[in-house]
Amino acid sequence: MPGIARALSQSSSADAYLVAAMSRPNLDVITDRVVATIRFAGRSANGVVTAEGDVIAADRVGCAAGAIHTPALLLRSGAATAGVGGRLS
Repeated sequence: MPGIARALSQSSSADAYLVAAMSRPNLDVITDRVVATIRFAGRSANGVVTAEGDVIAADRVGCAAGAIHTPALLLRSGAATAGVGGRLS
């Protein structure tokens, strides 16, 4: 904006949200793992299976694998809907 000087800085989602939430007793963040599939019980996710074959159980699962990998992960996990993902096999 002309005539207005502002100090601009960038912030990541981790800085904005995750750092504050890390002290919650019901939150575990596991990094440096490749998730092969998400485990489901009915319509609810109850854990993940890593590429190494480790099973990590959870009450809730958050998926943040990006615009390309999140849909692929959901499709590999059996969460496809009719007409979606047919060409990805």
